[in-house]
Amino acid sequence: MPAGPANSQANNRLSLGDNMFKDVNGDGKITFPEDAVFLGTDDPRFAYSFNAGLDWKGFDLNLIFQGVGKRTIVRDGSWRVPAGTIFQAQNAAYVNQWWTPERTDAWLPRLSSTGTINNYNYFPSDWVVENGAYLRLKNLVLGYTLPATLTQKASLQKVRIYFAGNDLWETSKIRDGWDPEASRNVANSGDGSNNGVSTFSARYPFIDISLLVSILLFNLKHYSDENSKNYVHPGFNNGIVVTVQLQ
Repeated sequence: MPAGPANSQANNRLSLGDNMFKDVNGDGKITFPEDAVFLGTDDPRFAYSFNAGLDWKGFDLNLIFQGVGKRTIVRDGSWRVPAGTIFQAQNAAYVNQWWTPERTDAWLPRLSSTGTINNYNYFPSDWVVENGAYLRLKNLVLGYTLPATLTQKASLQKVRIYFAGNDLWETSKIRDGWDPEASRNVANSGDGSNNGVSTFSARYPFIDISLLVSILLFNLKHYSDENSKNYVHPGFNNGIVVTVQLQ
């Protein structure tokens, strides 16, 4: 526990804005492991998933949900402490959440770049621990198939347009903005890559949005091939795919 002299700088001793810990065993001292309590385990428990689908008048909808019912997360690594390293980029969930004399009801303790103070304030406790339970929409596909009465007039057997997206929505109790599926270790291996870990607060998870049109054409006289093979038309790109089957 930081215990510098009263006239030392605030970064070398406890001061207003630092956390306070409970004397669990009542002996008048804050000591470890005497005042330690069991908080949980980082291993995900009650992992689950479910899916749903619907077809109605040419529209089709398919959903896949995935989640974890219980997980206790205690962050590890330099990214868990706001401004723990000078010039370190910050998670947007931390912005304006630290203690100041004008913001005494803040969620986070005062900012410090001193390891002794940060190790004290962010020592594993029931305040540091994160509830890692979450529910996420892992995949959504929404499509529409044009009526055959329309497509057959154009010598098209089937035309379907669909939208597909991944990780489009979630609900969780994560406070620090990190992806609930990520490891508890959020060490800083480079601000540019953010350690390859995405957050919903500042850096969004990969969202795959694509529009694809599949068209099966018959009796195209200007295409010919003695083996009647399948071709992909070379003139389409940017997510539009046209499959041509010759007969």
